[in-house]
Amino acid sequence: MLKYISFYGKAPRTEYWCVGLISFVLLFPAPFTLGIVLLSLLLENNELESIHYAVDIVKYVTAVLSLLAVFLFLSTSVRRCRDAGKNPWWMLLLIVPFVNIVLLILLGFLKSSTPRTNM
Repeated sequence: MLKYISFYGKAPRTEYWCVGLISFVLLFPAPFTLGIVLLSLLLENNELESIHYAVDIVKYVTAVLSLLAVFLFLSTSVRRCRDAGKNPWWMLLLIVPFVNIVLLILLGFLKSSTPRTNM
């Protein structure tokens, strides 16, 4: 688990795509599902006046999950850059709109710079 929060070392393509999938699940379906569950519980108990508390809970949980997902994916992307033989400073391009999407997809398809041996 510690390798996922580390910026050192290398990350193969499979690890990169798995972390990307986990980040996607943390960012989209999880908060949506939490909101649906909280809303259904409030409707079931006829507590519509406390709906703003449920909205606040969903906002805070989404913020925490977003930070976690971004950190996991950023650390894995830096390690993936090293594995592909690219400079990790390329991750600064993630702040440029549309370029970031292309960069992340290309990074997932680049071959490793050092061949792996099957043991």
